[in-house]
Amino acid sequence: MAKIRVKNFGPIRGGLTENDGWMEVTKVTVFIGNQGSGKSTIAKLISTFSWLEKAMVKGEVSKEQYTLNHFKERLAYQNIAEYLIDKEEQRSEIEYRGEALHFHLVNNEISLALDEELLFDSPKIMYVPSDRNLISAVDNIRTLTGLPRTIYTFADEFFKAVDKIEKECILPINAVEFEYDTFTEKAFIKEQDYKLKLSSASSGFQALVPLYIVSSYLSKLVKEVQDKRDLDFFFDSDYFSLNDKKRIQKEIELSFQKRLVRSVTDDVKNRTNTDGNKLDLDDIEIKKIIDLSIIDRLSELTEKTLKKYIYSYFFNIVEEPEQNLYPTSQRNIVNSLVEFANDLPKNKLVLTTHSPYLINYLTLAIKAQQVVSLFEEGDEKLQQVFEIVPAKSLLFGVDVRVYELSEEGSIFRLETYQGMPSDENWLNKELEEFNDLFMDLLEIENKNRHA
Repeated sequence: MAKIRVKNFGPIRGGLTENDGWMEVTKVTVFIGNQGSGKSTIAKLISTFSWLEKAMVKGEVSKEQYTLNHFKERLAYQNIAEYLIDKEEQRSEIEYRGEALHFHLVNNEISLALDEELLFDSPKIMYVPSDRNLISAVDNIRTLTGLPRTIYTFADEFFKAVDKIEKECILPINAVEFEYDTFTEKAFIKEQDYKLKLSSASSGFQALVPLYIVSSYLSKLVKEVQDKRDLDFFFDSDYFSLNDKKRIQKEIELSFQKRLVRSVTDDVKNRTNTDGNKLDLDDIEIKKIIDLSIIDRLSELTEKTLKKYIYSYFFNIVEEPEQNLYPTSQRNIVNSLVEFANDLPKNKLVLTTHSPYLINYLTLAIKAQQVVSLFEEGDEKLQQVFEIVPAKSLLFGVDVRVYELSEEGSIFRLETYQGMPSDENWLNKELEEFNDLFMDLLEIENKNRHA
């Protein structure tokens, strides 16, 4: 699994207080904490390094020529370049270990190591920003200027999604339908008695629709291409960009030519003429040497090359999925996001949240999995469990990490109790404080009555 450690970067000072500072990115990873504590900062760094790793494996970014300025440019894309600290007594240190990439920034210097022999599993990475409701609130966000670049990237995926989805899509809240008119480029939601433009809908729907539509679309997209490795399919479809198609074709051709030369050379070494003398390469017709074994090698090269470009899993990074939603609606969207994370074994979900309900719903998903394991398939009690947590939204406790960020810049991994996130966390403490303050008011009221 990928892991990251961060010190002295923006609001983050000491970093994680255990595990030598390493935060592990598991199937479901959650960051909680107050505003400005660094939740989104960590999520953006994870997104940045996941993208960088993929780009270096594909050869889009050169490992040898990568500099601190290149890294700053990527951080600027996420609006966190200013978080780098360069003081003698306090410099930013960031380290990332992924499948193929090891990145380390220390003392303003970057060291990189890339495993170029690895058969890399390429992710489809989606960063879902908190200001996603802008896509719903305005008719065409792509005409606006001055917005964070992440919102434009997310908007591009949204418009791809609405072009591909069926005419009507059922949202995970109150069976409300989403509809997109490709002719007028207008989005609508509708129930039995009414239909209204998405831009006129409640703030909850405006935040929910882009998140759900894009997440659902990308999860299905990645699943659909898993069994497709035929070059004709990918070159004839819009799965690859034109630049990717050119790069793939060139890479396969170069790899094949190198393999062909090696094969011809080996073949020559083993051939002799009638006099028993070794033949020169010029004495052999190349066409006679290109046999079925070399054609088979071309297939292997094609598979290896395409693996860099074909998405093997969906990596969904979501800021505040609970945004503007009622608690029961938060539960539904969390179940949906976990379902998408469960679609493929390597899918991952990163969440940042202020909602105590979200942690509780993940706890339900873990407990439901524990209960399900007690029964045989077909037991009627399983249906009772699935009415509480859908079967596709169950979670194993070992697949979940919850990290709590303090206002002082430290990070703590939330302890678990019987495999489930502990109740002892910042969000629940805020609820407890409410109860204590309410009891204080009741006590003041009672003293006044008896005065």
